[in-house]
Amino acid sequence: MQNQARLQLLGKRFLHELQMLAPLVLLILACLIPKISRGEKTQRYEFFPFSHFPMYSDFDERDYYVYVTDRKDQPIATETVAAVRSTKLKKIFDTELDSIQKKFKKRKDQLSAEQCRPGGDYTVKWLYENASTEARQLFDAGMPMRLYRIYITEEKGELVETPPQLVGEWSAGRKETVQ
Repeated sequence: MQNQARLQLLGKRFLHELQMLAPLVLLILACLIPKISRGEKTQRYEFFPFSHFPMYSDFDERDYYVYVTDRKDQPIATETVAAVRSTKLKKIFDTELDSIQKKFKKRKDQLSAEQCRPGGDYTVKWLYENASTEARQLFDAGMPMRLYRIYITEEKGELVETPPQLVGEWSAGRKETVQ
């Protein structure tokens, strides 16, 4: 009887300590498993809720995205065709807008489509010149290539998009090249 009571008391202590250690063990596993499972590659990975992509932590009140079209204004799947995501094109366009913004002394979202035009032209030209030969052939068939910008805002809990603005255009027949 006494041994049985001791075993019950010991079992209760063990369960109590196990409950205290379980969160610590889970935290350690949550940190180690992604590191172990990604192998030799040093690429970033998504392991929710431990994200390497902080860009999703906060959204601006107003933001935009860009996309490329052919001469018939049909969107081109740049990631499929040229292995370039629209987010990369937006970064290139945004970098070009930095100097344009300083020139006009306006915020980027206050620049007109025409004021953004040099940055958009550069972005489409960059896409073409950094594409593979096969991708260039597909782009050539749809020249001129155009870059459009669409602003996104949240109004009354819903996403609202502005009409597309043409902010860049380029044909392979032009002689200037992107550095």
